[in-house]
Amino acid sequence: MKRRKDGRLVKRIKLANGKPKDVYGYTEEEIQEQITQIRIDERNGLVIGDNTQTEEWAVLWFKTTKEGKVSHSTENGYKNAINNHIIPYFGKMYLKDIKPIQVQHFINSKKDKSNSLHHDILNTLSQIFDSAVQNGLIPKNPAAGIKECGIKTKEKIPLSKEQQTILLNAVKGERVELFVNLALYCGLRRGEILALEWS
Repeated sequence: MKRRKDGRLVKRIKLANGKPKDVYGYTEEEIQEQITQIRIDERNGLVIGDNTQTEEWAVLWFKTTKEGKVSHSTENGYKNAINNHIIPYFGKMYLKDIKPIQVQHFINSKKDKSNSLHHDILNTLSQIFDSAVQNGLIPKNPAAGIKECGIKTKEKIPLSKEQQTILLNAVKGERVELFVNLALYCGLRRGEILALEWS
């Protein structure tokens, strides 16, 4: 065990995979606690010293478990959560470094967004972390138990018969007529209509 210029002690140990690892601490007790935790993590199948970034794992998780395996609208929901919310915030962070308090702070930063978006983001993030736990990259899911705090969606008032007639007359013969009819008579949302294929 050696003492560095910054005052910390350092001890080199050998991991179960044969690779060396330096353990740092200000006291021998602190170093021993870390070594004990490393041995526990190894027995639990964790990849010690893994530096997988959240962005890297999120993309791999999506391509492996969701892409082409869920409906088009569900796939788009995952893409939106990952590309527009999770990666911009957590992308370059190592999975092993993310704590529950950071996840809650991230969710709180979206408080002006809808409840449904909160649910989609948190659900996606939790699945990503769960897969990291299953693959031995982290010991537990830091998104477990995190509370959503989005805005409740306002109740939408449907068009009256008179308003429907005015709308249909306005779009008759226009390129958007089919789109409006699908929305009006099938109750489809914009994203659902855009995802439809001729088949």
